[in-house]
Amino acid sequence: MIFEMSVPNVVISLKLKGTLIYNGQRSVPIHSPLGPTKDTTAASDCLNGSLVTAFSIYKSIEEAVSLVCKVASISFTRMGAQSSLPFRKEIDELKLLTH
Repeated sequence: MIFEMSVPNVVISLKLKGTLIYNGQRSVPIHSPLGPTKDTTAASDCLNGSLVTAFSIYKSIEEAVSLVCKVASISFTRMGAQSSLPFRKEIDELKLLTH
């Protein structure tokens, strides 16, 4: 099992429903804000890519994954893979960061 390898948390993508944080004992669902969904092609890529940035900003995994769900939900509203990924400037303009 993954937790036997000293992995403290697993973040599981639930696609349009958000994510699930699991630490081997409890699970915490983090919901994605839904807008008009056009394409989910790069949503998981967006989630994974923004997770690194979120961890550099937030100490809590719940706060980091909440930001990640908001960022990934932007990609749902656009067509394509690379073209659907938001830029950091756009995330800042939308005031998705709370710190």
